[in-house]
Amino acid sequence: MRCNGRSLHVHHNLHTALPYLSRRGYSRPVQAIWIDAVCINQEDQEEKRVQIQLMGQLYQTATKVWVWLGLAEHQEIIPEAVDVLFRIVAAAQRHPRTLPPLET
Repeated sequence: MRCNGRSLHVHHNLHTALPYLSRRGYSRPVQAIWIDAVCINQEDQEEKRVQIQLMGQLYQTATKVWVWLGLAEHQEIIPEAVDVLFRIVAAAQRHPRTLPPLET
């Protein structure tokens, strides 16, 4: 893929996710998309360590979080993974900072 005019090699999973996500309907322009495989230098262990520590703050301030579970690969685990996501949202909603409902 091309990013800021440069070639960027991405894993198959991200390569299949991006076209799907780009077709999602938006009510307003997307401000930014954080893709850790792109935004974090995967070759730099120190950068990965620092960025992983900041991910909690990143998700807390996100207005929307997308989770890509893949397409044809591993279809058998998708219902269980979706159930885990709903349980995470339910647990988060029991805390003072509530979350909006999970979109499907």
